[in-house]
Amino acid sequence: MTARGTMFLWGVAAALAAYLWLTLPPPRRAAESEPAADTGPPLLDFEPADVTSLVVTGAEGTLALRREGSAWRDDRGFPSPSPGLIETVLETLAGTRAIAGIEEAPANPGDYGLDPPQRSITVAVAETPGAGAGGGSDPRSGEAPRSLMLLVGDRNPAWTGVYARVPPAERVVLIGSVLRWELDKLLGAAPSR
Repeated sequence: MTARGTMFLWGVAAALAAYLWLTLPPPRRAAESEPAADTGPPLLDFEPADVTSLVVTGAEGTLALRREGSAWRDDRGFPSPSPGLIETVLETLAGTRAIAGIEEAPANPGDYGLDPPQRSITVAVAETPGAGAGGGSDPRSGEAPRSLMLLVGDRNPAWTGVYARVPPAERVVLIGSVLRWELDKLLGAAPSR
């Protein structure tokens, strides 16, 4: 090929690039094309500071913790070795939202790792705001804390989310994997039973 032929091909390529640049619309940004996944309400409605106790269950066993003032104690009365991790779990749980609805009433919840669940977390929330951080609800008030539960199942095939359910509802949703990772860390930090 001659220099003249090479220059001609470069000219054609430049003309084609200019044509495409002028006629094609600009690419849409992800923020413009899709709504954010976390725009829905949290699965469980509570404030982390109002939690008086939590129970996390998994294959490793059960970890039951209760708040006493600003400290956390296990069911044997020993102080928690990881109070910062407990607060992280509660903040993550309070902010957990469904990424996608999977199935309204699955015939076999075991298909999603929810029969039995891989993890379950139950929190008792004081009805009086701020009572959790101050040591729980006042037993003289006759106000029992409300109990909230989330069942966590298998990971999705991409391992970017996990299947979950809020009993007594049968609806299975997909949530981000962060909560499961935090629960795994909490159960791993717990003393052996």
